[in-house]
Amino acid sequence: MMQHHHFYCKWVRFAWTSIPLLMLFTALLAGCGGTTLQSPPVSQEAGNDPFPSPTAQIAKPDTPIASSYAVSPITISLDHYHSLAEYEAILQALSTQPRSLGLQRIGSSIEQRLIWALGIGSQTPQREVLIVGLTHGCEWLGGELSLALANTLLNPPPEEQEMVAEALVETAVWIVPVLNPDGYVLSGGGDLDLANDWRKNARLFGDPFFDPSRDGVDLNRNFSTHWTDSFDGIRILVGDLNYPGTASFSEPETQALRDFAIVHRFFLSLSLHSYGNVLYFPWGFTEEPVLDFNVFASLAEEIADLSNVEVSFEFPAGYTPGNSDDYFYGEFGTYAYTMEIGDGIPTSSEELSAVFSEKLPGLLYAIERVARLPALGIPLSSSNAHDLSSTP
Repeated sequence: MMQHHHFYCKWVRFAWTSIPLLMLFTALLAGCGGTTLQSPPVSQEAGNDPFPSPTAQIAKPDTPIASSYAVSPITISLDHYHSLAEYEAILQALSTQPRSLGLQRIGSSIEQRLIWALGIGSQTPQREVLIVGLTHGCEWLGGELSLALANTLLNPPPEEQEMVAEALVETAVWIVPVLNPDGYVLSGGGDLDLANDWRKNARLFGDPFFDPSRDGVDLNRNFSTHWTDSFDGIRILVGDLNYPGTASFSEPETQALRDFAIVHRFFLSLSLHSYGNVLYFPWGFTEEPVLDFNVFASLAEEIADLSNVEVSFEFPAGYTPGNSDDYFYGEFGTYAYTMEIGDGIPTSSEELSAVFSEKLPGLLYAIERVARLPALGIPLSSSNAHDLSSTP
């Protein structure tokens, strides 16, 4: 989502030479869905029923798994885009660290790829925070920033150690770096040579062969709060960039996040997208302000100031029904935000590192802000939400 271009996420299609990867290459900016998909075809071994039962492939969140890695300080390379296998290996390694709550499988995708959540912080938290990346397959920065945040919380630099330790005493942070693993694979899966603009999941509509002009559901239109398959009374057709699915929570990926949220009832959530350097909050289906508008706006401005982003006081064009922020706030009273990261796509390790340096302070501040709240327990609705702006 972007201000002025809400039906498009921004990505790039890369042109290559034989010169080494991170030394010389060019990027042609393209809106998601605006070019021909060239990623590998989706496997047909699973998920080839175009209209399966909405809950046929969903599993309730598992108990966090024990890692086979030895508990020791680790070094994580965050200077490139990672494959799904690398994501899992990094999450496994991070799950061995002292502040980790374990690695949890919260569900599976259409193609039966696992969706992981890494817990960090208190085992008996007074409140919990959710961070989600890669809701849209081509928005790679969200996943990478999620990994960088997890690594910072578990292995903080010296100047952040005291703050992180204090913030996690009564707070748990759950990080889901890749909500849409199939979409990530279709968008190139971290391989810059295959990078393209696929944003949706891998839902098939019609024959068993994947057709990018027809297939896929936009997961950020598939949540239940004011879900609709129409725009200004006109049906959103299969194949549209923002096709919301056949019904709310029709997709196993959104079901996984729903079931996870029901268990945890998060106080704060941050969904990381790219790009635009904008911070959004509910509502996305109406221009009417939320009940807790002043609280949302106050915290948004504080996060934005530390993240070099602008606050938008409405979702793009004021109309993005079925998005995750509206669901979390409408259902649980969660202070839910979407951050569009960056104003372009990093094309070197130095540029990628610069994004982390720029955005991590705002994310850490949001977690610290929640940690400084009184012991309220977990909010059940927006009417019980605590005024963050009144906390010193």
